[in-house]
Amino acid sequence: MVIADAFLKKQASTLQHTSKLAYKSLCDHWSLEKLETIENMVNKLTEQGFKDIKIENTSFKVAPSVLHVPFAITGFILKKLFASKTLKRESLHNLKGSFYALLSGLHFKSFGYYIISCTK
Repeated sequence: MVIADAFLKKQASTLQHTSKLAYKSLCDHWSLEKLETIENMVNKLTEQGFKDIKIENTSFKVAPSVLHVPFAITGFILKKLFASKTLKRESLHNLKGSFYALLSGLHFKSFGYYIISCTK
């Protein structure tokens, strides 16, 4: 099995103020209950009987693609405006989530993007 996703590097309760704000806003705008910590994820995989668990922190490989977020958000909004269409509340909410994902990604000590592979 392969999992590629964002994880917390530490418990949410220990995040610094700005990291906590970005995290809370990310979860709120993308309707996430929480992000799992990488350590808890590995423990859960082990408990479920997975073996040969390999973890690769790919945060710096993913970072360049995340930097397009402000341009994508601006482009989406401008496209709607020029087409004389209104921006749905849900779309705006999701765009804010993308922005908070970018902010979260800037907190390298608190968040990371990982590829986890394992076998059962």
